[in-house]
Amino acid sequence: MIEYIIPQNPDDRILKKAQTILENDGVVVFPTDTNWVMTVRHDSKKAIERLYKIKGESRTHHFSLLCANVSMATDVAVISDHAFRFLRAHIPGHYTFILEAQRKVTKVLQASKTDREVGLRFPPAKLALTLIESFGAPLLSTNITSSMLGLAQDIVPYGHLIDEQFGHAVDLIIDPSDYEFCGASTVISLINDQVEIIREGAGEINFN
Repeated sequence: MIEYIIPQNPDDRILKKAQTILENDGVVVFPTDTNWVMTVRHDSKKAIERLYKIKGESRTHHFSLLCANVSMATDVAVISDHAFRFLRAHIPGHYTFILEAQRKVTKVLQASKTDREVGLRFPPAKLALTLIESFGAPLLSTNITSSMLGLAQDIVPYGHLIDEQFGHAVDLIIDPSDYEFCGASTVISLINDQVEIIREGAGEINFN
């Protein structure tokens, strides 16, 4: 099912529908700053199983957690004073931050149980932030790539094509129509309070 939305002024009815679907272990698709994503609640083994099955990934493959703010992130990651200051200075933004996972996360995410780490994103896109805030908790997410839809790498996916390919497997696609993506996020590890650039992407890395 596709619901069309104005990203600058999301319809409360659609937000409520997305919230209800997520609460009931459903899968919701929407665009972030970097790509279209499939999302589920992060604390339900049933929902997580659905996401991995749709994506066809090993349970040891990391998916990112989308958060609206640092306060929300503390529920899923161990955030030291140093990491807190760094995050506050760079969010929201085009970054994925690697941090130590909270124990409650390692109990439901096999990937985090394996290495005790979790990847966090704080997307600056208004639509994504509004959806996360309306749900009130981090969302486990994975990208929908062009190759998954049989498109060339330089072709941007769009809602109708995602519906044709995955409409039978997901519960809601939120489509803002024309939408621009910035490209892959910059991945930064903050493990042991050391700032390490894992991948250069759209997020600036001038931290002076």
